[in-house]
Amino acid sequence: MYFIQKQVINKIENLKVNDLLYHADQYKIKLNKSQAQQIIAYLQSQNIETIDKETIENMWKELATITNKETAKQCQKIFDNLIKSYHLESFFK
Repeated sequence: MYFIQKQVINKIENLKVNDLLYHADQYKIKLNKSQAQQIIAYLQSQNIETIDKETIENMWKELATITNKETAKQCQKIFDNLIKSYHLESFFK
């Protein structure tokens, strides 16, 4: 479990603006460059050591502040579907 969480944290810490915009476009999420820059800045400012329910909830709240509630909800649905599709639900409780 620890290995997978570290891999996810590494992906988050190394995410770039263009990557975020690409994924937003892939999932039909409205996100502009300024919002993407703010999200990346937020993610890079966090000292993420583990990914648990509280960490994820705080990230969604901050995402809603940076973008809007609807965008945050869309991202959360995508995230939830991805972790379910890879059977990783137990890693994010």
